[in-house]
Amino acid sequence: MDGGDAEEVLCLICCDPIDTYCIPQCDHCETCALCSTRMRDLMRDLRCIACQVESESVVYSKKRRPFADFGIYGKVATKAELFYDEATAAFFSDRDHLEAAQSLSERTCNVCTEAVAVSAATKSSSSQSVVEGGAETENADTDLEGGTLSSSSGKRATKNKDRKKKQVGVMDPEVDEFRNMEALQTHLKDKHRLSFCPLCLEHRKVFLQEQTLFKQNELQQHLKKGDPASGFKGHPYCKFCKQHYFGDTELGQHLRRDHFNCFVCVEEGRNANVFFADYQSLELHFDAEHFCCEEPECRLQKFVVFSSGAALRSHMEEVHGFSSQAAASLPVLGFKRGNSGGGRNRGQGQLEVMLGPPPASATGANAGSVTDEDGQDATATAFVPPPTPPTLDNSNFPGLSPPPAAALLANGHGPNLNGPAPGGGAHGQQQRG
Repeated sequence: MDGGDAEEVLCLICCDPIDTYCIPQCDHCETCALCSTRMRDLMRDLRCIACQVESESVVYSKKRRPFADFGIYGKVATKAELFYDEATAAFFSDRDHLEAAQSLSERTCNVCTEAVAVSAATKSSSSQSVVEGGAETENADTDLEGGTLSSSSGKRATKNKDRKKKQVGVMDPEVDEFRNMEALQTHLKDKHRLSFCPLCLEHRKVFLQEQTLFKQNELQQHLKKGDPASGFKGHPYCKFCKQHYFGDTELGQHLRRDHFNCFVCVEEGRNANVFFADYQSLELHFDAEHFCCEEPECRLQKFVVFSSGAALRSHMEEVHGFSSQAAASLPVLGFKRGNSGGGRNRGQGQLEVMLGPPPASATGANAGSVTDEDGQDATATAFVPPPTPPTLDNSNFPGLSPPPAAALLANGHGPNLNGPAPGGGAHGQQQRG
């Protein structure tokens, strides 16, 4: 690895040009410091993105150098001045970079922090003005609430202000870290009318200071429709529970845990993404589409349903002691299979969710409706399997040569259907021979 950076290198994760390199023990400098920090701190993933080898520690540096050049043993670097961060097990070549990385997780109000930075920059610029008589004051110091504001930076003023507030026990959102997330969210809502997306806050793998703040109307837009420009289409919605979930994975886990889908349809390779609000809705589907055991104990037990009449008859014989003749006489062919079977309740509490690609042969068929979050009718669509091809045998495909009897008739050697030929039976036998 050479120390020069003549060519621009892009991070393999964010695809942005790398400003500060992550140097792992395997020397694959393929990610930027920010993406590496997210992986190591938020995801607890110590692997190299290129070779998947774990690095107990890494170095964040502006220049690409071999890891061995730093002489790192445990938490000590013997050949370079580096600053160690316990949370990420990483060494920083610059203290300011270390402090910036640590601030990403702080529970501070970035709206107030930005306002303080702008105000400090403005006051710093105004302090470098020409005084009366044309004399220019250089490096003037101005008292600010017991602290000192340097004309070149407002950092010392902020720190002194921070110390004064903490001495008197007063919380200042401009400089202090909030004691918990609830306090920060209350401050954002009451003072700035802003809030985080609760789903992104819980599941999105970014630092707190990277989370997006929304106004109330913006938050609703974010939840329902997302940001089409970036490809984000909003958080998926459970129309049964009237609740959003972070992604399709979380929605799928919720539907399979708290709602129902038809195991018979799934075994037949269809309707894997069709769900029912409760068992009553699923039972209507069973009655309309499959073969249910009507015996009281099986109705009470639930889920006693079969894909064919033959399977139901076998169940009646084995479980309920029906004779073969009695089971065969069951009117299973009279069940409401494939029709409206369920009347006006057909499809109520039924919902199709596209958690994965539909079957390649799927065609749409109306299977009922539910109401979505906007009060609109959200018709659930069930997938209908393709028709089963007919079973063919040899009788459907006549042979290319005629059957033997037809061949004999065609040559005049067949039986005489008008009686014996003149000349007696011997002649007839000779002809037949």
